[in-house]
Amino acid sequence: MRSGCIMGERDPHGRFKGACILTEERPPIWRHGEDALYLGSLAVARAEAGTHLGHAILDAAAEYAGNRELRLDCWAGSKMLCAYYAEAGFTDRGTASEADFTVRRFSRAGGNARA
Repeated sequence: MRSGCIMGERDPHGRFKGACILTEERPPIWRHGEDALYLGSLAVARAEAGTHLGHAILDAAAEYAGNRELRLDCWAGSKMLCAYYAEAGFTDRGTASEADFTVRRFSRAGGNARA
């Protein structure tokens, strides 16, 4: 997998309840080249808000990563989103500049154990 992988969950009618996109392509804001998977996107249907489906998808992504680290970034100005990823077992790895805004980087050990 060099380009990407989509993981998700569908409801009984075949509609996506939530999904994420994983890639091995290292974004420029991650300067170190350790073996890692990168979360490019996470989406959860509004109807699933509060069900912890997002955490379940992140847990599945970490398990899929195996012995590799799972990494992601988000807009540093979103305290709510940063807190969400910390609550999901990710460790804050600091900020980096991306174009004209700042992102906060997070990582989590692969496998099924939370960091």
